[in-house]
Amino acid sequence: MIECGSLQRRLTLAYAAALLLTLLAVAVAAREIVVRSERAELDARLARIAAAVAPVPLRERGTLHVDPRGADRIARLDGTLAESTVLGNDGKLVFTTSPALPPVPRHAALVPEGWLARTAPVVRAGRRIGTVFVWHDLGPERGVEDRATTAFSVVLALLALVALAAGALAARVGLRPLRAMTALVTEIEAHDLSRRIGARPMPREIARLAEAFDRMLERLDAAFARERRFTADASHELRAPLTVIRATAEYALQSERDAAEYRRALQGIGLEAIELEQLVRDLLAAARADETAPRLGASSDLGATAFDVVEELFPLARERGVFVQTALEDDVEVALEAQAVGRLLRALLDNALRHAASLVHVRVEADAGEARVVLADDGPGFSAEALQHATERFWRDDPARRRGEGTGLGLAIASSLAAAAGGTLALRNDPRGGAVVSVSLPLAAPAAAPAQYSERTNAVTTSTTAATT
Repeated sequence: MIECGSLQRRLTLAYAAALLLTLLAVAVAAREIVVRSERAELDARLARIAAAVAPVPLRERGTLHVDPRGADRIARLDGTLAESTVLGNDGKLVFTTSPALPPVPRHAALVPEGWLARTAPVVRAGRRIGTVFVWHDLGPERGVEDRATTAFSVVLALLALVALAAGALAARVGLRPLRAMTALVTEIEAHDLSRRIGARPMPREIARLAEAFDRMLERLDAAFARERRFTADASHELRAPLTVIRATAEYALQSERDAAEYRRALQGIGLEAIELEQLVRDLLAAARADETAPRLGASSDLGATAFDVVEELFPLARERGVFVQTALEDDVEVALEAQAVGRLLRALLDNALRHAASLVHVRVEADAGEARVVLADDGPGFSAEALQHATERFWRDDPARRRGEGTGLGLAIASSLAAAAGGTLALRNDPRGGAVVSVSLPLAAPAAAPAQYSERTNAVTTSTTAATT
């Protein structure tokens, strides 16, 4: 497991950073709005002062001047807000309220940085005879703004500490349900998978994670239950042949016996070994069936695989005196790999040969977007109980209804393989007699051509009887 730091620490830092960035953005925006608003208001006031000063200058004998009464009026208009200067058309200084100031430009756009200015024309008899220039030094306002910025920086630093503390508290409270869920998951062990996480109230996001854990626990619980059941059943089934082998060997070794008695003992051990071998083979097939899952893109020809399985079990059919007839549709591609299809059909055909009296019919067809393989035999058929339980592992019908000793795993293996591929297995009895097992599997691709049947018939009899068709 790769750790990438504490989630609580990361959430705390993220919360504090988001809060500080938000405060900083709000502060900058608020400062800009206030400054622009104040500058706009100051500019409007300067414009009004300039407009009020413009009528004050007098013109006598062609000369522009400001008398003492006008100077007092201009001083009252300026107050402490602005300074005023009157210039003639030739640019000569006519009047100023602040002689100590540097030369004044002729246009407000040329005002140096740190000053705000407005102009107004001096008009007499319809002619412009001068210009009023009103300005304001922004130095005091900038000093106040700089002090406010410094104070806010100090406050922001303090708020950073508060944000870290608040973020740590918020992250701790927010992660409390996750810590509780972690503690509960830690308590759950393989032998106690029945417990569930989502039984207690929790936030929506954590609840979704808990639901995902609960689904995983359900699958694990089911898998462990199948494993325990399979182990118990396998142990029970293996115990009988092993006990017989051990008892037979001990009996043969208890005292000296003749060759015939030793031969009978070895024959008994051999028969039990054969049964044990068949049981182990079926157990391995059942275990593989549990692990079988349809692979994306995997496909196989159902008819061709069925023919191969019939050929493979030909000796077994001949030994049991059973005639196997096939009607296999060509080019039926199913969404399951050939190896799994072979195991499925092998389990079904072995079961049919075990119960048939003399005939097994195997049919492969495609219909309504799915493939179907049907095996019918002329045996005694399924009992009412077998129709319900025959696909359960190690289930066996009444000995009077079965032919030979099976392991009770064939139909269970076939059912597991069909379900893994998204198909179904159905059991029924033919009204004319015999059992019918039908397996439906999804097609790998829609059938492109009409059904074509090839009759592949295997005439199988006992080794002492001639083959017939």
